[in-house]
Amino acid sequence: MIHFNSDTRTFNLILHSSVYAMQVDSKGRLVHLAWGPRPEGGNEVLSGKIRPTLSDHASFEFQTRRDELLTFGDTTTHEVTLKANFATLPDPLPDGDAPHLPIRDVRLRYVSHEIVTDAQPGLAPAHGLPTANGEARETLRIKLADPVQPLTVTLCYRLTPAQDIIERWLELENTGDTPIEIEQLFLARCTCSTAPPS
Repeated sequence: MIHFNSDTRTFNLILHSSVYAMQVDSKGRLVHLAWGPRPEGGNEVLSGKIRPTLSDHASFEFQTRRDELLTFGDTTTHEVTLKANFATLPDPLPDGDAPHLPIRDVRLRYVSHEIVTDAQPGLAPAHGLPTANGEARETLRIKLADPVQPLTVTLCYRLTPAQDIIERWLELENTGDTPIEIEQLFLARCTCSTAPPS
């Protein structure tokens, strides 16, 4: 189940025995909150008051902010998921920014989200054969955009709750007329965790 708490702007991806949570912060950044065993009863998950937890199997590097999608531009001291080069300066140039080309600053901010049941990842099998799970699955699509560059990223999470599986992928869109060079894009990270015995 995918739950969005509009008061706390918190997303909860609730699986059979685990939960994955993130939140839109006061500056519109999408930050990771938690991933791990589902709390008993589940009420804490749906309240939007879930707190960050440290985990030895988390796929996130702990830094000043726990960005859900690390980009080159926002303050980071770790390897980033997305790095892009823009051939033109934004108009107007934000205060404090220098007029140097190419611009390599990507600062994604929350725009909107939707929950759908018909999403297909870009690397989905195209073999045409039946798959083991033919049921419709909930997919959370979070739209992020750079406030000054013509780049939109849709961050997608498709759930298979019974097996505690979350598929994650990005969809990038150039909303301008000038080509954008994608210098770095990490497509996959596989982290497996096992639920404690019940």
